[in-house]
Amino acid sequence: MRKHNYWSFGGGALGSAGGSEDKKIGRYAFIGERSSQKNKYLPLLGKVKDWFQTIPTPSPSLIREENNFLKRTYSLKKKSAFTLAEVLITLGIIGVVAAFVLPAFVKSYQERQYAVMWKKKYSEIARIYNLVNDEMGGNICVATKDGDFNIPVKCAKPGIGFQSNSEYSTLSPEFVEKFVSYFKVIESCGFPQYGESEYCANYYYPWTGLCGGSAANSMYDSLKTSSPASLRKQERPTSCPNTGTLYTGWDFMHKAILLPDGTTVYFGGWATGMIAVDVNSFAKGPNVLGKDFFAAMVTDDWIKPIGAEGTFNRNTNGEVCECSPDFGVESGQGFLGSSNLLDGKVLSGACCSSEKLYSY
Repeated sequence: MRKHNYWSFGGGALGSAGGSEDKKIGRYAFIGERSSQKNKYLPLLGKVKDWFQTIPTPSPSLIREENNFLKRTYSLKKKSAFTLAEVLITLGIIGVVAAFVLPAFVKSYQERQYAVMWKKKYSEIARIYNLVNDEMGGNICVATKDGDFNIPVKCAKPGIGFQSNSEYSTLSPEFVEKFVSYFKVIESCGFPQYGESEYCANYYYPWTGLCGGSAANSMYDSLKTSSPASLRKQERPTSCPNTGTLYTGWDFMHKAILLPDGTTVYFGGWATGMIAVDVNSFAKGPNVLGKDFFAAMVTDDWIKPIGAEGTFNRNTNGEVCECSPDFGVESGQGFLGSSNLLDGKVLSGACCSSEKLYSY
């Protein structure tokens, strides 16, 4: 039986019984169609060729410039160290900036540290006050008018009419003795009524701010003093005489103690009870009221830092006791002034005892 082949081209069909003529006709028809499809894309290829011809060829100078840029980039990557001049200039700039910034930073840091030390010591003092005051039933003050410190009285307070020396009070020797028993004392000095054999003022103790004469005279700058350049522990040292440059420190004269952490604590008050604290002792400085030197008022009802409600006369000082070098008087014989030790103007810096206690 003979086979039949069929080819389809352009919708036409040719049937063949296997003859050679028919095969030739089919082959030519197929090749013709492929040629027509190829010729259809020739215009597009021509356009692509024309586009490539429009691209400019880089000039030799541009090629050299690009090569130089690559060399410089490689050179910068390869250079990893600073020259000595660059290092010195950088260090010089850092030094100039530090010279302006560092002192202020150190000062601020030190004052903050003093405030933290005061807060810690005040917390301890307030705790001991509560214990001793409860033990003594609130009878912690004596009259100062006769100097014997043995007449019990109510503790005086600012702003309630105490104007004469006959009505002033101070901490009793018994209260101070019980109070001090809670501390580990390294060294102490003070009045014989307070259990001491040496006046702080008659002998030079580097850790106190008291020296000169039979009364306790202050060497603290806040109490209008001039500190001697060099002193030795001796009776009535001539280097700190009782002169106009030394003001009587009535508010911290009765007894002074040195503690193991370097703190000096003063017990006194000529108008009412006072406990003053130098957080790093007088020997280290700066010995400025409101910076490293602080005070608290003590009555039979409470203990409060100077500047707190009830510790100053509002008629004399105003409604608010400010922690400012421009507030209060520059010098005086006590924390609450010299003309009136209870109702006078507050010493400049004294009210920082309250503000710095509650600010940190």
